[in-house]
Amino acid sequence: MERAARALPRGIFAASMSFFDKTTESIDTQTQRQYTIRLSEAGIVGFVVMGSNGEAPHLSIEERNTIIRETRNALDSIGKQQTPIIAGCSEHSVRGTVHLCNEASRAGTDYALVLPPSYFSKGMSPEVIESFFTDVADHSPIPIILYSFPAVSAGIEMDSGLLSRISQHPNVAGTKFTCGDTGKLSRVSTAMKSRQSYALFGGLADFILPALVAGATGVIAGGANVTPRTCVQVFDLWQEGLVEEAREMQAILAKGDWEHTARGISGTKAALNDLFGYGGSPRRPLKMLSEAFLSEMRAGLGELMAVEERLGASSLKTKCIDPRRNYRHYLLFRITPPEVFDKLCIDAMGKKANGTATSQDIKKLRNRLSQQAFRRRRDDLIRELRERADNNHTNETEALAKLRRENTALREQLAEAHAKLNSLLSGVQALVLNTAPRHEDANDEVSRANSPDDDVSASQPIVDDQPTSADLRPISQNDASEQTVQPVQPDEPNPCLEADLPPTSDLGGPMIACGMTQQIPNIWSFEYQMGPQVYNDALVSAQDLGHSRRQIWVESNSSFSDHIDFIQHELKARTEQPKVQLSLPLLYLATTSALSIFHTISRQDVMLWYTKTRFYYTRDITVWKIRPCEETFNKLHPQYRPTLLQLSCSYPAVVDWLPFPSIRDCLVRYHAGNPCIDQVVSDVVSMYAVETLLSDLVIDAPPLQVYVKVMDLVQAMGAIDEDSSERPAPLPTLKVTDIFNVPSVALAVASHLQIETRLDRYKLDPRLFIRHPEFLESAGSLMAHGAPLQPDYSSYLSFPASMDNKTASSYRNFIAFTCSNVYQSRE
Repeated sequence: MERAARALPRGIFAASMSFFDKTTESIDTQTQRQYTIRLSEAGIVGFVVMGSNGEAPHLSIEERNTIIRETRNALDSIGKQQTPIIAGCSEHSVRGTVHLCNEASRAGTDYALVLPPSYFSKGMSPEVIESFFTDVADHSPIPIILYSFPAVSAGIEMDSGLLSRISQHPNVAGTKFTCGDTGKLSRVSTAMKSRQSYALFGGLADFILPALVAGATGVIAGGANVTPRTCVQVFDLWQEGLVEEAREMQAILAKGDWEHTARGISGTKAALNDLFGYGGSPRRPLKMLSEAFLSEMRAGLGELMAVEERLGASSLKTKCIDPRRNYRHYLLFRITPPEVFDKLCIDAMGKKANGTATSQDIKKLRNRLSQQAFRRRRDDLIRELRERADNNHTNETEALAKLRRENTALREQLAEAHAKLNSLLSGVQALVLNTAPRHEDANDEVSRANSPDDDVSASQPIVDDQPTSADLRPISQNDASEQTVQPVQPDEPNPCLEADLPPTSDLGGPMIACGMTQQIPNIWSFEYQMGPQVYNDALVSAQDLGHSRRQIWVESNSSFSDHIDFIQHELKARTEQPKVQLSLPLLYLATTSALSIFHTISRQDVMLWYTKTRFYYTRDITVWKIRPCEETFNKLHPQYRPTLLQLSCSYPAVVDWLPFPSIRDCLVRYHAGNPCIDQVVSDVVSMYAVETLLSDLVIDAPPLQVYVKVMDLVQAMGAIDEDSSERPAPLPTLKVTDIFNVPSVALAVASHLQIETRLDRYKLDPRLFIRHPEFLESAGSLMAHGAPLQPDYSSYLSFPASMDNKTASSYRNFIAFTCSNVYQSRE
């Protein structure tokens, strides 16, 4: 749903930077917000994100959306809801550019800044460029701003006639001139004079005054990142009619701004680091400045930063002045040092700066300028009163639209608060569950209180009946010095304790305990109890036991893996014969049939999952296990390719069926020998989730980030058969509950989230990490963020029962029948 864009005010816009974590190069959202607030409070009237300064070519679409959302949230947090955001949305095709415009709009952008397509620059005639911008404007949900910047668009120069023709489109809101051509700007300004709302932007900090003289309504300046107040001062002096003062301020700004802009993004970030303590480094391959360049830049910025600091101090002294009145003259006369002001007065009178002007002349000029400032303030007040009177005659439609916008903003705030409270509630519930006393523990306390053994408890070492944090860490994380912990106090007398403890009368020296934790370090760790070595030892014993029982399969701690291993073994025996080997397409066909019979016999409820999600990745990993070669490996989805740990040790085969490498490694290290590993895997699969925006799913909803579990969608789509004529409902829908109660809406949401094709979008519900905290070390990029959308009841995927002779025989006979048919069809 399209929304009204915020108006483009006259003034200075910042060409925003993007900030990254120094170690991971991920988006530094906290710095992004603080930076936005600093510039806004310095007088910046709008922000242009995802341009050259924002390192847009280095960011994914998701990261671009994050920058936009953080900028919007920062502005809203300080009451600047009406400050517009412009986002760079440049691709080399109409489709790609419109896609970026749609993404930016959903993230909270008001306007899209679009370069001409330039990859195939020789084919970009004026007619092609005009057609490109017209098509983009036709399909973009937000107004677009033309971007004339030949330096980054293969030298393509859009002349004033072309820009004026394109600008006649109602969805074209303005033009940015980074070309520095004041003549072109002036001609476009004249051509677009009839459109009062059309914006014309200069594109450089040293181009502010020339652009304003040529007819610009504002300037988008990279220099505003470092010296926002100076840029704003140049604009305001021009607005007040003080051209000579604006020219002098522009000269200082142009000289200092060049010191960092000439060095590109690295220079600007180095200046921010040096002057304000934030900025970080650009994304590689861009490098930070050397110390020599930094020293040279620091010296060149001296004069400009002195002006910026003086303007910053001035703004603190004038906060008591009515913001509706124009007080830039007040700053000029009350803040400028006397000797500088006197020089300005002498120069303004045409006298030489050798002191020939008398104090009386200077006083007269001061009074004259003060009177001019007063008249301008009076004119501004009259203009403001007229605008208020005109606004009182707005029709009911405009008033209703304004109320709707306010209502939407309030709903966004309420939704964000709800999401935060929901997250807090989940954390508190998890804390309550983890700290609740067990019933048997309470009984133990009562029995111990009544036990006569309490009389001698004071002479025995105090121990804890729970494993310590050192015991729960993997072996590799514990030093030998950390492995001495207090022993577990048993309920029954411990011969070891009785033998080694000194008599009660000799307890003055140190006590020596010989508990199990000291004898066997890390006995309570996951790796010791259920790691790959434990699994391997148990598997060897199970093979011997299986031979004695004459079983045709090997029974392990994972019944799921027993089924998979047996099917893989039978397929390999039938298809990988020494003289006759199935071709790969036929091998994939046979494997698909075998896995289908497996799910049909042992996991009937799971067929709905595979039907709705098209999860064929498990077939590919099975084929690679049967025939490990380069061709089968290349067909594996990147997320299913084995890790180094998987290639170096034994583990249950069901682990291979999970699409998250870090989770697979955790399962191998901590659960390979776990008798409940099938339940753990079922928990993981049932927690697959996909993130989206609530506004994409529900009408009139705010653009709040939410996530939906794939299992809940599959459950909601259960009533729709594959051959059904029912089609997906249109999105957005009316209510959130429709997603889980109306199958056609669930089908539409599944299509929107691309659960069949975009495995890279899959995340994990945060509740998984509460249930299994051992996965927290892998939670980084895998944990879904936002508010959960969920039905009243969620189901879990089942896992197969233990293998028996009847099931194994069914598998063997079916695979033999299938493979024989495949061989015959090949002949």
